[in-house]
Amino acid sequence: MITAMVQTKLLATTSVTALVSTRIYVDGMPQNPTLPAITIHPVSGVPDKDVSKATSARVQVSCWSNPAVTGGLRSPAQVETVAAAVRAVLHTPRLNTSPQRWTVGAVSYDIITCRCTGGVRLIDPGTNWYHIPVDVLIEYNEV
Repeated sequence: MITAMVQTKLLATTSVTALVSTRIYVDGMPQNPTLPAITIHPVSGVPDKDVSKATSARVQVSCWSNPAVTGGLRSPAQVETVAAAVRAVLHTPRLNTSPQRWTVGAVSYDIITCRCTGGVRLIDPGTNWYHIPVDVLIEYNEV
């Protein structure tokens, strides 16, 4: 469910949708997608043994782009811009003492902290697309 929360948060942010429209997918992309796009995959979710309904989760938010070749070169600027927008939306410093409430349907989470790490630009060997995997570490309480 946390992946749906991340998807909803990104879809509700114009700085992200201005770049990828609604092309933010959970668990995979359609065949022959329009790029740029974002995919969201769960990596881990560890319930807190001491605090009921508290969880630490790791989600990978992958940014994808396949820019046209101009003058024999492709520019990574588009995928870098998408990844920067994702980080700006999701990264909440630990010093922020008031939780954010993220809601999808009838389920709400209080996000205690949401930190983005990683984000090294790669070229996917299967597609030859630019790919920036942003790891998102989220500590939250189910409300």
